[in-house]
Amino acid sequence: MMIEASQGLRVLGINILARFLVNKENNIRFIALKCLDQVVNVDYKAVEKHKTTIVGCIKDADVTIKKKALDLVYRICKTTNIKSIVKELLNHLLSADKKFKEELSNKVLMAVEKYSPSKKWQLDTVIKVFTLAGSIVMDNFVNSLIALIVSTPELQNYAVNKVYF
Repeated sequence: MMIEASQGLRVLGINILARFLVNKENNIRFIALKCLDQVVNVDYKAVEKHKTTIVGCIKDADVTIKKKALDLVYRICKTTNIKSIVKELLNHLLSADKKFKEELSNKVLMAVEKYSPSKKWQLDTVIKVFTLAGSIVMDNFVNSLIALIVSTPELQNYAVNKVYF
């Protein structure tokens, strides 16, 4: 991955690394995630193609693999894929242990704040994360939600009803 190579060769290498993500050995999965994290800036499309496998690593029992996978998922988030990624991450949020739930919810909220395709979707998703995560989210996300509602008059009635229910 570190040598200058043709794109075809680089994509082949990324595909091989992605296959390592389904290996039973923790060290192999961790190294594959680390390498993919390093190469995401070089060839985003080739890494993003494996987002389902990468998101699947968040279910892993090993905390270091979960965290590395979460970092990589955050790096591959864009406006075009944020909805599908957040949907999968919210499913993981339901069953995550308390310590990982905090990190997962904060990463989801950071991605939603940065790549949200619309303010209504952002509002719905942030409220959903608050509901699932409870009081473990960072205070700055609550402040951001309030700022979003205040700055968007057309969403204010909707937001009040949504929060009420």
